[in-house]
Amino acid sequence: MMKTASNFQQTPTATKERLFNRGILTVLNAQFFSAFADNALFFALMEIISKGSFGKEGTYILQGTFALFYILLAPFVGHVADNLSKGRVLLIGNGIKIVGISLLFVGINPFICYAIVGLGAAVYSPAKFGILSELVSNKLLIKANGLIEGSTIVAILLGSALGGILAESHVTYAIILAFSAFFLALIFNLLIPKITPKRRDGFNAGMILKKFIIVLRRLLKDKKARFAILGTSLFWCGVAVLKLLLNDWVRDVLGEGTEKVSELSLIVGIAVILGSALAAILITQKNIKLSLWAGIGMSISVILFLTQENLYLAYGALLLVGICGGIFLIPLNALLQERGGKLKSTGTAIAIQNLFENSFMMLALLLFGGLAAFTTIHIGYLMAFFAALFSLLVLALFAHIRLRNVFG
Repeated sequence: MMKTASNFQQTPTATKERLFNRGILTVLNAQFFSAFADNALFFALMEIISKGSFGKEGTYILQGTFALFYILLAPFVGHVADNLSKGRVLLIGNGIKIVGISLLFVGINPFICYAIVGLGAAVYSPAKFGILSELVSNKLLIKANGLIEGSTIVAILLGSALGGILAESHVTYAIILAFSAFFLALIFNLLIPKITPKRRDGFNAGMILKKFIIVLRRLLKDKKARFAILGTSLFWCGVAVLKLLLNDWVRDVLGEGTEKVSELSLIVGIAVILGSALAAILITQKNIKLSLWAGIGMSISVILFLTQENLYLAYGALLLVGICGGIFLIPLNALLQERGGKLKSTGTAIAIQNLFENSFMMLALLLFGGLAAFTTIHIGYLMAFFAALFSLLVLALFAHIRLRNVFG
């Protein structure tokens, strides 16, 4: 039996003035375990694919299957987040993820399983940030966003490291670890306060698409929002491709396996945290254009990585990649949240951001996956091409903000 609006509640004002209230703590834990499981599962599946008959392109297809539903369902998942209790949406999203990983135990194709997990992630994402404004006051919103981002980064690091280590020794253990983390996330989802959604627009497909297009046009007409969307999309597609190119580099050049790939991902992740801290200290809305120079630095650092013969110097170059990446991403994320906050459809705005980020990612995966699978280009040259292309696109962003007078 469905609950009506009267069955839900609003967060009391006094509670919203406390950053670490029950709602924030439960969302924080749910997000941590969900992100941890996503990444542990990715490395487990990557190990399965590397030992199967899928070929080098298999890891690129795997990443693409996860992004697929972010693109296909963008108008609908945003609408769901805006019109249902966001705690319930988070519960549904993690429930779908559990279905996806459970199918692995009965022998379903790993690409199909990961696509279902990606469906759960697409449902989960708009509600993950949208719920924060319902749990804390506006003056605490940036701090709450920072907590979620920080929790996600730590979860990615730990999930990648533990998933990679377990996957190489016994892949079933890595899958069980991911399943357990999804289950813990589900428990915390059940503890999230049920808050009345501010709007109930119904679920007519035509109306949902019309609303989505309206919000999309508003975001793209806003010069700063458009710049932030393009910048964050460029960053995440770059990270996705770099992660897979590193996988190929480790296997082809070093002759190592999944554990070494997760180790390098851990180095980059720690560096992103350092870069994020530097961005918080150095970058403001007034000098946000400086973050683009960090994008150039990210590309140069990839070239430095390729030229190192000493493994520890290569690690140092990867640290620079992550630090520059953190400085590049965080100010653009903050700018997008500031511009998106002016809209009343938070879930739809986040779904639009996910649409662009995952569309960019899919195009990049098609390009580099195709080159890796159907050419004999050495992985070093492929990574150099990636660095050069990334630099050109960052320079295009420089040109965009100058020609469009984005910052006046």
